[in-house]
Amino acid sequence: MATKKNFGKTTTDNPALAFLGNLEEKKETGTVTKEDTNNIDYEKKIQELERKLAETQTAAETKSERVQLLVYPSVLKGLDDIAKKETKSRNEIANRIFKKYIDEYNG
Repeated sequence: MATKKNFGKTTTDNPALAFLGNLEEKKETGTVTKEDTNNIDYEKKIQELERKLAETQTAAETKSERVQLLVYPSVLKGLDDIAKKETKSRNEIANRIFKKYIDEYNG
């Protein structure tokens, strides 16, 4: 019958501690001084992060909607040719064309 292994509290008896090497326990103090919290202005950081988030959300649209369009076969072939030359998708080329047309119309 096998004997029960005893992993005592000493580092020599514990195989995990023997593998990791000689570890010393360090007692850390969990006190935070008032000076540490005053150096960090959380309100300014939050405002800056909110501003950056708003810029990224307006810069890149993440949601899209499906639209069914009827186009002439020659238009579709031309769109496919452009997409193939630029190694882009048909959808990406169509979005750029629509965006350019809207910008010119509003501009």
